Amino acid sequence: MRFQNLFFLMLLAPEVAAQQTPPGPTSAPSVPVLTPRFDGPITEQEMRELTARLGTLKDQGLDKRTLRTNLFRRRCDVDLSADPSTVTPTSPEMTLGGPGGGGSALALYKTKLLTDTETNDSTSTAACEPSIGMNGRVSWVTGNWFSAVSDDYTDNYTYFNPATNFPNAGGGFCCDQIVHFDRRHNLMFHYLQYTVDGTGSNIVRLAVSNSMENQAGNTWYWYDLDPQAFGYANGVWFDFPGMAVGSNHLYITSNVIGHATDRAISIRFDLDGLAVAGSVTAINFRSPLANLRCTQGAGTTMFIGTQVDTNTLRVYRWPEVGTLSSVDRDVTAWSQGSSAPDPGGVDWIARDFNDILAAHVIGSEMFFMWGAAASGSFPFPHIRIARFSTGSSTLTGQGQIWSGSTAWAYPDSHPNDSGGVGVLMYFGGGGSYASLVAAVADSFGGSTLGPMDGVLVASGTGSPSANRWGDYVTVRRASPYDNTWIGAGFTMNASAPGANTEVRTVWFGRETHRPPANRTIYVDGDVTDPFQDGTFPNPYDTAREGFFAAIDGDTVALDGDTYSEAPLALDRNVDVLKTGSGSAVVD
Repeated sequence: MRFQNLFFLMLLAPEVAAQQTPPGPTSAPSVPVLTPRFDGPITEQEMRELTARLGTLKDQGLDKRTLRTNLFRRRCDVDLSADPSTVTPTSPEMTLGGPGGGGSALALYKTKLLTDTETNDSTSTAACEPSIGMNGRVSWVTGNWFSAVSDDYTDNYTYFNPATNFPNAGGGFCCDQIVHFDRRHNLMFHYLQYTVDGTGSNIVRLAVSNSMENQAGNTWYWYDLDPQAFGYANGVWFDFPGMAVGSNHLYITSNVIGHATDRAISIRFDLDGLAVAGSVTAINFRSPLANLRCTQGAGTTMFIGTQVDTNTLRVYRWPEVGTLSSVDRDVTAWSQGSSAPDPGGVDWIARDFNDILAAHVIGSEMFFMWGAAASGSFPFPHIRIARFSTGSSTLTGQGQIWSGSTAWAYPDSHPNDSGGVGVLMYFGGGGSYASLVAAVADSFGGSTLGPMDGVLVASGTGSPSANRWGDYVTVRRASPYDNTWIGAGFTMNASAPGANTEVRTVWFGRETHRPPANRTIYVDGDVTDPFQDGTFPNPYDTAREGFFAAIDGDTVALDGDTYSEAPLALDRNVDVLKTGSGSAVVD
């Protein structure tokens, strides 16, 4: 067991004037106090230039970006004293069941195949990297080259070009995106990464939408961050993002490319400030190790994992109040360099960097998941899981998601409100094209570590255009049905080999938690709790919010009160009922 001292830097900041880009390098290192931007839409000339640039990059298959990433983004060090060939499986082989039946059965409530119109057919041919956030009827889904919004529980999506939906920045949009929803503050976050400009640096943009109506209407404000605002010289850029929501802060991680000692940065923002489009301080720490992953479901302390070598994980502990610290913990050894060619001969898993991709907290334990190559008793690449206590970061359990006939890779995870975890991941190779699977580990299955109940979401029938699949997929808690999960992934269709990427959203969970076909949305004008999602314990405080959250067939239940707001135009087939004593008046 090895421990290592932690070196990090916390910096304070000057303020950035409203509607201006962050400042360039200053005489002393600085962390910006960022103010939101509300610039107008992109100009027609900028749209033409960016559309041309986007087409060129798509034609090149992102080769230049892939080469840059491979130059700077390393795998973790190899621990020569550890022998992964001696490791044997510690959990049963992964098997798939079917949805439906009994309250504890795993169910796919709804799957949605996005059409070419809904994505503008801008889904890439190899690395789609989808992400999703859900706020009741409204959800945003993104890939490397598209973004789209649904306001009817994922039944239909409207496409928006991420390169032109916001004003230009850096060297132009390309191409990592993440979306996430914070239920306590009703915030949808949309992270966009831009390519390097002439100085060799780039911009990353955090867009925020602070109501369901704004989220459905594509209304955002945003904060731009460049490496120079954090004291880095020209030639340094950010890549490979991560995002998680804690009790009072939003956390973003990114690799730092082109710096001698810093390999990654973690940044947190105050959620209260983001909710009101206020100025926010970008508190941060820098890591000498790359590929940080924040834990989903964390509260007032964020836990962040990364790999020291092929036998050691480092866990950062970052409390909202207190001192940042880290500890290194040994885990069973694993091998790097995954390979599992599909039936078309394409090694879809070859660009799996074996980084930690999934991380979450359940109760007093945290979990980290990453891919490992075939070795020893594992004939195919597989997924490793390590569990630690949140109190002392002590290793409390390990397991694997593995099979004797196919590879498993690219997991993402998120806890629900019942102490279970939902996972989205892939199997492929060994006679199978890469296929998307949803899985759950919880008290119904007897464990939060494994074995997991898994169900096939979509079978792949074709190969990607190159030996790569993408760095991540996404699963989130499906607010306000917080015992269920919403995910976004993709498969390849053989009808157009190497070109037909099929993006899907999937809403899943246990049968006992299945959402109702028609919803009752509650409104109480006396509510003061900021956590409002229309459920009975957390009603909205305005009739407009309740009505907007409903779709045809739903019921809006107004508690007896006077709602001081404009009369509603009832333009949907929604039942409006009064509950409780007194009358309900919209005045």
